[in-house]
Amino acid sequence: MNMKYDYYNQTGVFKPGYNLQIGVCDEYIMHMEIFSNPTDTRTYIPFMKKYKDIYDRYPRWPIADAGYGSYDNLLFNVINGMELGLKYNYYAKKNSSDFKKQIYNPMNWQYDEQGFKVCPQGHPFHIEKDERWNTKGEYLQISRVFECGQCHTCLVKDKCTKAKEQRKIQINYALNELLNRVDENLGNDEGKEMKKQRCIQVEGAFGVIKQDMNYARLRRRGRLNVKTELLLIGIAYNICKYHNKKSRKRSQIIS
Repeated sequence: MNMKYDYYNQTGVFKPGYNLQIGVCDEYIMHMEIFSNPTDTRTYIPFMKKYKDIYDRYPRWPIADAGYGSYDNLLFNVINGMELGLKYNYYAKKNSSDFKKQIYNPMNWQYDEQGFKVCPQGHPFHIEKDERWNTKGEYLQISRVFECGQCHTCLVKDKCTKAKEQRKIQINYALNELLNRVDENLGNDEGKEMKKQRCIQVEGAFGVIKQDMNYARLRRRGRLNVKTELLLIGIAYNICKYHNKKSRKRSQIIS
């Protein structure tokens, strides 16, 4: 993987880079791994599998930001007995007023009593046209395609869709169930605390390493050398964290 050195000035200079992933628990870095893939979504499963190789178990409730909440990652959690705390890509914005104003977005449509999506004009999408299978990911995804059959007489069709005939919507019921469980978990008291701790502990760890430890660039080349260097940085971070905690406890006892 490489990154553009000076994107805004368009110098065209590129530098090599790695996607560093860390797992933090109780303020200590428990696991570190580097990837050549810049997409966080695809790093989650191999990262967690290596975590299990080290600790012989998966964490009870892993929590991560919106770059990780894909179908494959959420289903991986379910299969391995972990809680669903991975935010999906529109988790933060779906409750915003701007998002809710998008009345022709199917994600804002309600279901009727039969379980079919209903458009803003009250037309249910109940005619099943197709079933699509996606085998490119870690797990098979099956989506159903529906249409309402009344788009040709709808007065607001031009606002709703650019389709020449009937508008079609695609629904992955398994994914919707997983996302609903994410909403439920992150909406309760424990989930809210977990979200807060993720921001404090994970982002805090990166901040300390980059700013306080003045470590913003790799000094070595090659995957093995880079990983060794990062592991040493992680060990140094944990030692400093332990020392600071012991010092605070000692000062509290003295005072």
